[in-house]
Amino acid sequence: MLLRVAPDAFEVPPVPAPRWTPARIFVCLLAAMFALWLVFLFWPICEPLGDDAAEAAFQTVRSLEERAAGGEPFEKKSDGRWYLCKSRFVRAFTF
Repeated sequence: MLLRVAPDAFEVPPVPAPRWTPARIFVCLLAAMFALWLVFLFWPICEPLGDDAAEAAFQTVRSLEERAAGGEPFEKKSDGRWYLCKSRFVRAFTF
């Protein structure tokens, strides 16, 4: 004797689409604000080293070109001046 089962007995019921509840919207906005805050905190800020005397003070042992190639935060812009580029986070804990 075979057992007969209705063909729709094994169908999976449809899953309702997720709703945008106020709690979900709040969490998404909070995550977006946190991401923007991190971008603001770690975006580099470049300040000029100053006049030639200040640049000479930074070139005591090695030239600025060598230091920049070695990974230090110096950058020569198109105007020919040297800049010290650090993020706001790093500037808060160093000079």
